[in-house]
Amino acid sequence: GVAASGSGRIYILQPPAGTAIPRFVGVNGSGNSLMLSGAGGPPGGQYVLLASPDVAQPLSNWDAVATNFFDGSGAFTLTTSVSPSQPHQFFILKSGN
Repeated sequence: GVAASGSGRIYILQPPAGTAIPRFVGVNGSGNSLMLSGAGGPPGGQYVLLASPDVAQPLSNWDAVATNFFDGSGAFTLTTSVSPSQPHQFFILKSGN
């Protein structure tokens, strides 16, 4: 299953522990900015951060809010904005195309 961790209205969806796919390791908020970091991605591979106000929506309906590449060790760091008008926001990291 997928575990959700969050505080207030921001939820970060994580794969189960021990799963060999990218995962979030740091989440920090400041104002309307959300700073995320993680590890476990393919070195140099592409990732997309997806967001949705409804966790039940198919991933094909989630919005791509950031696209970038994992560093040489498979880690990533990114900052995205969060909307105070959304009652809930869910985020998930998609690796590859």
